[in-house]
Amino acid sequence: MAADALSHGIPGLHRAGVDLLLPRGPGERDITVLEVNAAPMVTMQHWPWSGRPRNVAGALVGAILPDNTDA
Repeated sequence: MAADALSHGIPGLHRAGVDLLLPRGPGERDITVLEVNAAPMVTMQHWPWSGRPRNVAGALVGAILPDNTDA
């Protein structure tokens, strides 16, 4: 289930952060939704303790505002 479809299933929720538990070993296939956050913390994705940084705030702004917006 896509995060977008999940947020549409909760009345009044327009954007959401979804925490998932993904399969880690051979033979594991189930994906479990751990929680849905109405106000997710995106800063930890910009400056993670480990792993590659991701521009989550930029992706959210790009999803909310159309490309041809006159500022």
